[in-house]
Amino acid sequence: MAQQLGVFLSERHITSVKDAYQNIAKNTDRLARGNVAEFDRLLNWATGASQGEREAALNFACAAVAATARPVLPMPELNRSALTFARTTGLLLDLLATPSGGAYEQFAFAALLHTMVASHAADQVRVETKSLNASDRSSFAAGDVQIATGSRVIEAFEITANNWATKIDGASKAIRDNDLSRLHIVANRPEGERAAVSERLNQLAEDVAVLDVRQTVEVITAVLTRPQRAEALLRFYEYLDRYQPDTERVNELVRRLVAANLVERTGD
Repeated sequence: MAQQLGVFLSERHITSVKDAYQNIAKNTDRLARGNVAEFDRLLNWATGASQGEREAALNFACAAVAATARPVLPMPELNRSALTFARTTGLLLDLLATPSGGAYEQFAFAALLHTMVASHAADQVRVETKSLNASDRSSFAAGDVQIATGSRVIEAFEITANNWATKIDGASKAIRDNDLSRLHIVANRPEGERAAVSERLNQLAEDVAVLDVRQTVEVITAVLTRPQRAEALLRFYEYLDRYQPDTERVNELVRRLVAANLVERTGD
């Protein structure tokens, strides 16, 4: 029942966990065990409350949870045959040209990378990302996006919509702090700044790469099949819904998918 509730809440864009036991009572039948003081107080109150009082409290809690639902447009069913390289990258590059505080850059890249890695080594490594506004330190992450195996990070990516130079100063420290062999910066890197990038990187002792976010999106999209591009777009939607607060960014993705005729038409 708890897992079904988790699915129910997720489908309605209400922040939740997949299972109640992620928060309380794992491997025990004791619910009040000191992990969440507020929940313990509720349980202690409920043991002495009447049936009517408990029902009123449940209704109040349900209403409070329902009020947190966000007006997010549902992800439409994608027309996989329409997801050519040109049409898919056209959609993504248009979104990258839309100011989003780096949300489109981080989560489009993360979704594409996840799909590519999962298609080759899903049982060996995984791709992880974090909330848009969470610092690497607070999220215990080596980068905005990372490839990991077990507890070890093997590749880390710093993603930004800003110019590549804004990430250079912290690159060496990130490598040292996280015991990385190298770091990738995926950012806005104008073609005319190739020489400047090379000169700056040659000043570093560490192995740092600077990649243009638009070109990176194009390359990964190119190596995905049409069904895989559909998977990546769905994950892009899920990341935007889960890891950043602006529902309009999610809805803009949906509207552009429809406008680009990349979705199945009802009644066709």
